[in-house]
Amino acid sequence: MAFVFEDPGQMQELNSKIPIDKISSLPDELLINILNFLPTKYAVITSILSRRWCYLFKEVTHLDFDDSLLFNNLCALNREKSCVSFRDFVFKMLDCLKLPNLTSFRIKCTLRCECCVPESVRLWLSAIISKGIQELDLCLGGAHVGFPPSLFTCKTLCILKLTRGFTALNILGTVCLPCLKILHLHQFIVVDYNLIKGIFSGCPLLQDFIMEPLIWYAAEILPIFSAQSLRKLKLGDGKCLDFYDMERIYAVEIMAPLLQSFHYADKLAKSYIFVPSNYLVEAHLEIFIEPGDFEDSTLSRSARDLIQGVSNAKRLFLSADCIKALTMLKDELPILRNLTTLKIGCSTNPHFTLLRLLRTAPNLEELIFSEGLFQVGFKDKDTVQQNYWGGRGRVVPPCLKTRLKVIEIEHFLGLKEELRIVEYFLSNGLVLEQLIIQKWVGRKGKFKIGKQLKRLAKRWNKTVNFNELFLF
Repeated sequence: MAFVFEDPGQMQELNSKIPIDKISSLPDELLINILNFLPTKYAVITSILSRRWCYLFKEVTHLDFDDSLLFNNLCALNREKSCVSFRDFVFKMLDCLKLPNLTSFRIKCTLRCECCVPESVRLWLSAIISKGIQELDLCLGGAHVGFPPSLFTCKTLCILKLTRGFTALNILGTVCLPCLKILHLHQFIVVDYNLIKGIFSGCPLLQDFIMEPLIWYAAEILPIFSAQSLRKLKLGDGKCLDFYDMERIYAVEIMAPLLQSFHYADKLAKSYIFVPSNYLVEAHLEIFIEPGDFEDSTLSRSARDLIQGVSNAKRLFLSADCIKALTMLKDELPILRNLTTLKIGCSTNPHFTLLRLLRTAPNLEELIFSEGLFQVGFKDKDTVQQNYWGGRGRVVPPCLKTRLKVIEIEHFLGLKEELRIVEYFLSNGLVLEQLIIQKWVGRKGKFKIGKQLKRLAKRWNKTVNFNELFLF
């Protein structure tokens, strides 16, 4: 059946409604760049779209294989067959690609670790390491797969990320990665501190190093030596403390003169030798201490030494246990002259330590209570009233008079003790511009407490913002 249009405008109107494939009209270089952002499975599927797309996937420079995309809808009976298909798919892609153009290779085998048998992984790595690979991301889950020595002597590798299901970190031979700038090690057990020392001596351009979590076995020292170009350092994640029952690391030694960002989340070591960096911008100290260790005075000195190592930071976070450890400290705290933002967790009674900290930070501009002023169930009211906030003879920290402009309190309980602390900041904060109270978690008295907060703000002629309090 043929349609005849008497009016030519009808033909133009019909043509305007037909969708136009604008993507296929793009140049090959741009289409290949788009395919590089897709998992390799989906990049290959585009070959059925048209003749134009038939061979474009063979030009990709980034390979991304993820076994979860394969197993999502498969029953257990097809598991073994699917694993073979997954390995064959990886091999076929390596065969059909122009390997000299390959710059990135990522493979993720988590719970289905039978996909990554040792022989297959060895062949995959042998095929790409000698072809100028620049970025390598291997997540092998619980697979018992060893890494070939050639992996740690690749001359072109710039980014290396390894995850291997809580197995021992084992490097055969020496490390020589002259172009490596980023190294992330996830879920490894450290059995020999010389391995860490060898990594830094063999990676002269290393700028970003992550090891999480920190699981030690028969290793007494964590040495971050020869890290002349290191900018970012993250040690531990604080999530696997119940996974292992191993002794606390004895000493952490860090010498990174150009360090800009430092994140430490682990048990408090017995000793820290940390040479401060003049370029440090931010430091995150998430310390965990077992309940029976709080009476150990050596821990307070360890916490002080750790803070001394980050004393040049502009932004600093201290966890609740770090505050507790400092509470036992009889010595002077390090001076934090560059500190402009301080963020602290909520300890049982951190307020005396907090005032000591504020006195060491003369240029502090922003103070954040990320977990509130008190923990739920707090009862030590007299201590708060008499000894810390409003006690006679107490010296007001200099930053309150000259620098501190913003105070933020999260997880507000609505206690009278909190109002006393708020009044202390309002009355002594001579340059305070904004006090932010948000995330109300109190069970009752919200409207009453809100009126009192507004009354205090008006009395001291300050601005108090009530986020998520719904006072009006």
